[in-house]
Amino acid sequence: MSRTALRRVQIVLLSAAILITALCAVLVAAAWRNDRTIERDLGVATAEVLSAAPPLDRELLHDRRREPQSAAGRAVPE
Repeated sequence: MSRTALRRVQIVLLSAAILITALCAVLVAAAWRNDRTIERDLGVATAEVLSAAPPLDRELLHDRRREPQSAAGRAVPE
């Protein structure tokens, strides 16, 4: 490779490295600015509990391939 071509490759690689470094710096600055904006205007969420029902009964979640059960827990004949 000639000296001129080698020098051009070096310049292109250096330019690409500088560009990538600048983009990373801008990304960090933008994230920092975004965090500051969010921290200045924190929101508050309030909620009202309308129902505190107990969890589902395990009997309702049984495997449907098993035989149906009566309320007393005995198998129901078909």
